[in-house]
Amino acid sequence: MVSKKRLKTILIPFTLACVIYLFVYKSLGIDIDFKSWLAVGQPIHQNFWYIIALFYLYEVFAIVYLKYKKRNSGIIWIGISLILYIVLILLARYGSHWYNSAFAFIVGIFWWIHPNIKVKVWHVLSTLVAFGISFLLKIIGDYIGYQIISVVFACISSVCFFSFIYLLFSKLQCRKNKLSRICLFMGKISYELYLYHGIVFLCVQKNMDLVNNDYKTAIAFGVTLLIASVMNRIDLFLLGSKV
Repeated sequence: MVSKKRLKTILIPFTLACVIYLFVYKSLGIDIDFKSWLAVGQPIHQNFWYIIALFYLYEVFAIVYLKYKKRNSGIIWIGISLILYIVLILLARYGSHWYNSAFAFIVGIFWWIHPNIKVKVWHVLSTLVAFGISFLLKIIGDYIGYQIISVVFACISSVCFFSFIYLLFSKLQCRKNKLSRICLFMGKISYELYLYHGIVFLCVQKNMDLVNNDYKTAIAFGVTLLIASVMNRIDLFLLGSKV
């Protein structure tokens, strides 16, 4: 089964991030309007939607793998829950960003179940080709106005893209060099990067009006790395041990 320790690594950083988001938004004088989220899918801030989506995904993950242990059969139920999630998003007429990358969640679960698969060059290249083809079909779906084609291939292309990124970095990490150490470091703080990048970019945009946009992006990225590193250490401290 998924251990309590594993669930804590998901829920504690997430809960802490939510508290910090709400505190910062209140400090910036941003009105927190949950009605807008329920009505049109625009929660609190444009970058905050992924926190809500993440909460749903991790709740489903916890429920499924408390029952199915570390087995492939759990992926089937995760897939069914994602289809239901996408249907609900489409019925609510939320933006496509709510579901485009949802199925990439399954990629992470697959590699969690099968961490020892040896990555070969053809794995990397085939996922890159698959991404190119599926993304092209998604564009065609947009062009001809068939939403179902666009939705299906948007999901497929996101799975292929994140598979490509994971396989590429896994291959690079096989070599003991500075790049592999950077990859390992980014992997350790990836959850915190994901949680905090939205609020950093918001603060930079609101407080650095006179700075060129290119510099804003560079500053925001650097600050996000710093904050993610610090929050990762805080999360580990709250968890009571390194994971």
